Amino acid sequence: MADSATSVTSPGSLLGWRARRELPYVRRGSGVFLEAEDGVNYLDGSSGALAAALGHGRGDMAAVLSNQAMSVAFAHRTQLRNRATEELADLLAQRAPGDLSSSMFVSSGSDANELALALSIRYWHGEGHPERQHVLARGRSYHGATLGALSLTGLAERRAVMEPLLFEVPRLPSPGPDLDAEGESRLLAELETALCSVQPHHVAAVMIEAVSGTSGGAIVPPRSYTDRIQRFCRETGALLIVDEVMSGFGRTGRLFAFEHLGLEPDVVTFGKGVSGGYCPLGGVIVTTAVAERLDELGGVGLGHTYMNTPLPSAVGLAACRIILAEQFLSSVHARGEELRTQLRLLRERHSERISSVRGVGLMNAVEIVARPDDRQSSAGLLLGAMRDAGLLLYPATSHVPGSSTTHVVMVAPPLVITAEEVNELVRRFDRGLTRYFE
Repeated sequence: MADSATSVTSPGSLLGWRARRELPYVRRGSGVFLEAEDGVNYLDGSSGALAAALGHGRGDMAAVLSNQAMSVAFAHRTQLRNRATEELADLLAQRAPGDLSSSMFVSSGSDANELALALSIRYWHGEGHPERQHVLARGRSYHGATLGALSLTGLAERRAVMEPLLFEVPRLPSPGPDLDAEGESRLLAELETALCSVQPHHVAAVMIEAVSGTSGGAIVPPRSYTDRIQRFCRETGALLIVDEVMSGFGRTGRLFAFEHLGLEPDVVTFGKGVSGGYCPLGGVIVTTAVAERLDELGGVGLGHTYMNTPLPSAVGLAACRIILAEQFLSSVHARGEELRTQLRLLRERHSERISSVRGVGLMNAVEIVARPDDRQSSAGLLLGAMRDAGLLLYPATSHVPGSSTTHVVMVAPPLVITAEEVNELVRRFDRGLTRYFE
């Protein structure tokens, strides 16, 4: 058997060693910064994959992890209740908008979307309508890497290898960024055609991202689009599921991004930022009506070993108390405005290189014109140039299927970033852009 050091860097590693062997080893983190073992300092410009919402190296979060682990790290939900899970669920019920009142917790956003898929089917079986088996989703969407979540995902590039194992999902058109009146009208006409093509009594739910994550990059849809989807759900009885895995828990300056759009979902899925980045955690929160029906049926009928366990729940509870504290979300809003303002000024200086800056709160995307010799690749060269400039960013796909003329990167630093650190992020972005085009 290979020793531990060998197994980490073995060419046979499932961690993708061949593709990532040039990456430095991380040593420690503090706030929005990460330090590698070679001493190089990086600004975490995307919270990893929009997960490290509260920044790195927090003693208060480490203490929660330690104290809960020393008390009890694991207790199965079928054998014992635990206060951390119930207190987190109570806090979300108090602070979530509308009638969202009951939560279940799992280990990731993919798990959460699988759970939402399962409970929507279970709900309609309980209502005496087993024929309601379809969940509508958008054509350019990403909902996770497990098979159910990947089936809901519309991005062909994500689905390609696993396509034979996925089930068919009716598709809705996806909004692009910065739509003018004509573009919005065309989008609504396409949406109407798509909604009219399905049999409403076969639809269990519609799943959408309020603000798109890596499927296009921080695209905020027009209210007319989300209003029409919500009206379809109300008219047909289909459940409205909003995927807030990337956009939830303060990322957009609100607890949930759907609040910017006036949506009233029946089910909300979440992950990533709910733990501040300090442990794997995801979940769903549903309305009282959905919760009561599922309770009558004996629950969702599916479970995970680490569902509703005390350690991640305690971390999530601590993170949510920070995020929901007075002034925290208003600070996210202010830093987001500052970041977009500076990125747009940078766009004016690099008008031939930056084609779009968009987003809300600290969930933003920048679309960069690809170099002529880099139009058939992913954004790897661009991300490498940014890393060489001391900035870590996360890639998104283009909102245009098959586009190779631009690269989209998410600019979504930890929510605790300061005004001066916003300035430093943009300085490093500028240097990274210059390196890419050298």
